[in-house]
This record gives sequence, structure tokens and C-alpha cells, in this order.
Amino acid sequence: MKKTVILSLLFFMLTIAADSVKYQCNNCREYVARWWTWNVCVDSLEFKINLCSVCTKLPKCSECYGRVSEYQHIDKRYFCKECKVKGVFAKTQGQKIFDSTRKFLKERWGIYTDHKIYFSLEDADFMKQFSNNYSNNWLGYFSPLGSGGKIRYSSGVEYDRPKVFRIRVMSGLSPKKLASIIAHELTHDWVWECVPQILKFERLNEGMATFIQWLYLKEIGECNMAKRQESCADLVYGAGFRQMQQIMINCKNAKDFKVVLLKQSN
Repeated sequence: MKKTVILSLLFFMLTIAADSVKYQCNNCREYVARWWTWNVCVDSLEFKINLCSVCTKLPKCSECYGRVSEYQHIDKRYFCKECKVKGVFAKTQGQKIFDSTRKFLKERWGIYTDHKIYFSLEDADFMKQFSNNYSNNWLGYFSPLGSGGKIRYSSGVEYDRPKVFRIRVMSGLSPKKLASIIAHELTHDWVWECVPQILKFERLNEGMATFIQWLYLKEIGECNMAKRQESCADLVYGAGFRQMQQIMINCKNAKDFKVVLLKQSN
């Protein structure tokens, strides 16, 4: 009986102490007695925000996930004020990021092709429809279309050369996230042109693209985004990436990458 009374008093005192400490909700700015803490990681910024019980039930930003959204896009995605401002929606801005990323990959690792690539930003509805439910990854796609003739390699194997190369990426991403997706898709373009022998191996193909994306993120200082790729559990993207990490450890440029990929394809 005494233990019950003591525990009840202790609980009562702790409740009073908790209620006496008020925190301001980062969304509605109201002061609340309960502490609602969200751990959020967006781009290179790690932060915590306090949300009241009402605001935790509101839609979250589709880009950073942790902050309460304020704007709804035409494709029904929600964006908070910060992500709406920095998100890339304009074609001209997207094209500049595409061109600079392509130049960076060429100068840093020699990942480059000299043919024209058509680049476009698309909304979520288009990307989902374009994927045809093949993948849950709707952020970017590399599409080689048409037939531009045959390519014969020293091994005697012939491959169809695409006539048109197109890269589509979802709009609304932050500039650095957009650039990393572009780096991934440009690697697919390089593989089609320079190492088509691995195209039939999905894990090698996606693993190589994810590996270059990871290298790019580390080069521009986005360590948190790079760490998220390292922990990816996907059996194709994640497993393929970790395989590339192991076999590409001594590779420094596209020439080295190609030699290793050709060995893996045999």
C-alpha cells in the first residue's frame, strides 16, 4: 500500500514538473506542455523541431519529410516553405545544373559521352506513370530510344546504339539532390556508350550508377546524403553499390572503372 502511494505521488510530481516546462511548436508557434520532438535529416543539415500534438497530424513536406507542409503542388506533393523556395522547378535552372554536373563528371573521373542528351524536369504523376510500376524509385530515369545502328566490339558482340538519349528527373528537388540524381543517370548514359556488356546485369548497372552518385555526393561535401546511400537495403541499388565499393577501391577514373566492369561481366 505504501509503495503504491509513493509511486502515485512520484508520478504526480513528475507530471507537474513536465507540465511546468513549456515548448513552442515550430509550426503554429503555440506554447505546449508536452515535448514533441522530431529528428530530421535533410541534405547536409541535421536538426530537431518541436511539434504540438495537432501539428504532428498535418501533412509533411515530401522533400524533407520532417517539417509541416504549407504548399501543395499540382501533382499533390506537399512542400514546406523552405523546400518550396530552394526546390528546382524551372527548366532553365534544371538545365544549368545538368550541364554543370555533366562537366564535373567529365573533368573529375572522365565519365562522359559526346552525344546530345535531352534533359527535362517532370512532376511526380508523370514519373510514376513513366515507371510503369517497375520501380519505387521515381526520382530519375535514363531513356535510350530508337535505333542508331549497330556497334561491334573487339569481342565480336554487336549492340544496338540508341538514336536519342533522354534523362528525366523529378522537379522540386533541392539543387544538390537534383545534381546527385543527374550524376546517377549520366552514369547510365556512360555505361550504354562505353560498357554495354554489363547492361544485362541489373545489379552491376545500378550499382555502378549509385557508386558514382555516392562519389559525387562526397566530392561536394554532402556526407549525410552519402551515408544514406551506404545504408540502402535495396537488393539491386544497395547491394550493387556495396559491390562497387569493394571492387572499385583502387579505381581513379573511367578507364579503371571500365576495366573492372568488363571483368565482372565475363
